[in-house]
Amino acid sequence: MASDRDLVQRAASGDRLAYRDLVQRYQTVVFGYAFFLTRDLDAGRRLAREALVRGFAEIQDSDRPWIEDLLQIVNALHRQGRRLKSSSIVDAGPDEGGSGPAPALSPALLQAIAEELHSLEVEERTLLTLRHGGGLSPEEIAEATGEPASGVSSQIARCFKHLRDRLVERAREGGLSLGV
Repeated sequence: MASDRDLVQRAASGDRLAYRDLVQRYQTVVFGYAFFLTRDLDAGRRLAREALVRGFAEIQDSDRPWIEDLLQIVNALHRQGRRLKSSSIVDAGPDEGGSGPAPALSPALLQAIAEELHSLEVEERTLLTLRHGGGLSPEEIAEATGEPASGVSSQIARCFKHLRDRLVERAREGGLSLGV
């Protein structure tokens, strides 16, 4: 498998297949982050799609991780008014949706959130994305998944705690600032 650095270099030279590989590698993270910002599935899809298109137009060969640049594009587009609803994963509790515009997050925190979301088990990532990104209630998630609503609420709380604990641990180990 090609490294991100290799794919970025090739994509920056106009290799559309390399960019396709980058998109396939990170589209889940980009969509998840866009959902967290917009709290609307359709708006999240549009925001992520626009960010991926702009990401190709603006791709540069740099030492910085490409996903960081892409998440900054998502954040910038969101701040420019391409949002319906928003929340902050750092500020929201397991069953809180947040309200008002999401604060601008530091590039390091964006990267940490993206990495930690990407490293979660698929089930955890799906539950968090549906609840905090898609704005679905535990009852709506239960209906969609066929699980009992009481069990879904507990699973969401555990998943959110797991993600938050991982971010806090990273902050302790590497000096990551969780302040926004």
